[in-house]
Amino acid sequence: MKPRNISDRVQWMGAIDWNRRLFDSLIPLPDGTSYNVYFVQGSEKTALIDTVDPAKVDILLEQLKDIPHIDYLISHHAEQDHSGSIPVILEKYPEAKLVCSQKAKELLIDHLCVAEDTLRQNWSVHRKPKSCSSITYALPKKESKSLKMAKPYHWETAT
Repeated sequence: MKPRNISDRVQWMGAIDWNRRLFDSLIPLPDGTSYNVYFVQGSEKTALIDTVDPAKVDILLEQLKDIPHIDYLISHHAEQDHSGSIPVILEKYPEAKLVCSQKAKELLIDHLCVAEDTLRQNWSVHRKPKSCSSITYALPKKESKSLKMAKPYHWETAT
């Protein structure tokens, strides 16, 4: 599966799982599901938003083969279909900083069985959004920029 351009700076890099039949072991999925990952090329930094279910990590890695560097890996939440491949992505891109909420941090450590001190240098915590129409992911204070979503699928670098 090849990445799909959403705009000149955003690509969809995910996977489709035609065989998955249940969501959270409760909700029927008669047509399967998709794992949505987005690669964002800002004016100065790059970000990968979410990952895929671990069973589909090879598809994501194939889509990332021409991406030499990722600055930020953003985890929206800790469920495995969004975050299950984080360890593999951090292994491929050890310089990437993982951005997530404090609660997600705790859950990712528990779900992925990774010692906190192993990932400490990769963890950052984003501010809670003030509204759903404008979500800002706060980068570490020493960083001068943050990624801001002005409209769905339109990412820009904000000061």
